[in-house]
Amino acid sequence: MRIIGAFDVHRKQITYKWLDTETGEIQRGRIMPGVRKAVREFLVPFEGLDAHFALEATTGWRFVAEELSRVGLGRASRRAGRHRRAPRIEAASQDRSP
Repeated sequence: MRIIGAFDVHRKQITYKWLDTETGEIQRGRIMPGVRKAVREFLVPFEGLDAHFALEATTGWRFVAEELSRVGLGRASRRAGRHRRAPRIEAASQDRSP
């Protein structure tokens, strides 16, 4: 993967951060307004690259996923509030009988 990035989708804006693994370049910023046309314009430079984006999503996530697919970019998504908690580690038994 050459480009690894992430989007955090909100109603009025989409924040992003990505890393170019070949050059070490890191970019971050926001796409405003958070609408399909702005996302489409943002993704133009990534067309044809080996780029993958994680997508943390709330309202309006679907059009971002559709635009990523449209330009052939990989994606993984997680809905906000649906994170799995790490399993609890139970305390060792206090029973010390032989």
